[in-house]
Amino acid sequence: GFVAKVRLRDMLNAGTFDVASSAGASGQAMERKRLSRSGVSFADQLVREGLARPASAKNQSWCG
Repeated sequence: GFVAKVRLRDMLNAGTFDVASSAGASGQAMERKRLSRSGVSFADQLVREGLARPASAKNQSWCG
């Protein structure tokens, strides 16, 4: 988690980025934000780098 947090901070500090809003999935009251730069999602980048799991991934225990 710490490495992902530092990487996200570095991505945010690297320059301008876009923020897009979308309504949450059915049953969710929260609005979701999508951060991207040049069309590349920050979340997708963190997943590609192995620092995050896709939102569609099943929750797994941290201890395996």
